[in-house]
Amino acid sequence: MARILNPKGTIEKILSVSGKLFVEKGFEKTSTQDIVNVSGISKGTIFHHFRSKEDILAAVMRGHFDKAERRIRGWLAEMEGLSAREKIIALFDMAFDDDGANAFTLFAIELHSPHMILANMQDCVNRTAPIIAKLIRDGMDDGSIETDSPDECAQVFMLLYNVWCDPVALRCDAETLRRRMAFVQRAMKLWGADVVTDDFIAKYLRFAEKLYGKGTTNGNVG
Repeated sequence: MARILNPKGTIEKILSVSGKLFVEKGFEKTSTQDIVNVSGISKGTIFHHFRSKEDILAAVMRGHFDKAERRIRGWLAEMEGLSAREKIIALFDMAFDDDGANAFTLFAIELHSPHMILANMQDCVNRTAPIIAKLIRDGMDDGSIETDSPDECAQVFMLLYNVWCDPVALRCDAETLRRRMAFVQRAMKLWGADVVTDDFIAKYLRFAEKLYGKGTTNGNVG
């Protein structure tokens, strides 16, 4: 007799299987029947929990964002003794070496989906930006950051970095990407939140080349 999953277990299996299929086959080429075949869960049960394939994708992305927020808070808990500016710089650096973040970036590249871009924009503003804004306010208190617009600095930075400087969201060649990152660096410094270092830009450009291929050095990215 087949094992009966509880509702939570059923949802977790649907999301796990769907996420893998979306990466392997692409979102558009993955059918609900593919999810049924791999998961062993009936189509009726899937549609009991999710209204559509797009609804499943949204849930997969929410799961990633939940994990990302927990990772960020975990990293910050280990940074006692650093100034707020140093914490932000260290936080940015850690993201490049995080397997979970890298896996999701690859997932985003495979999907190349408007749903993904919109969800990422919303997550930047609603989840990650408040964490960065809190650090900027801490920096205003400890003297490592001088700005009078912590929330706006955090929100604009996250949108520029995760959308404008994302070659999947807005296609560009390597030189354009470098100029965009340099502009973000100058803008943040002008606004009093000098947290985008030359090292950060160099790492991001190498990271982008690794993920998107050699097009980041001699052609279009994305």
